Amino acid sequence: MPNYIPLYDPTTEPAVLHLDTQADLLDLVICANHRLTLGRDLLKHMPPTAELSDMWAVFDAAALLIGDGCKVMDVIEQRVVGQRR
Repeated sequence: MPNYIPLYDPTTEPAVLHLDTQADLLDLVICANHRLTLGRDLLKHMPPTAELSDMWAVFDAAALLIGDGCKVMDVIEQRVVGQRR
């Protein structure tokens, strides 16, 4: 039975995006990796001459992606630790 936890979205209350904590572990790993990589790449490729308002938009997008990736990694950790017991 799926168990869903909300993903943070500062624009909606209650949350409309949810993470299936019972999804296949490989799918969770791929999802986390994709979000973390996108967040890193957004920050890595931001031009140093970008306007401050553009930088804040990139920071917000990267923070959202990295936050989602971390939440998925937390689920993976809980599942893996639970399997070892």
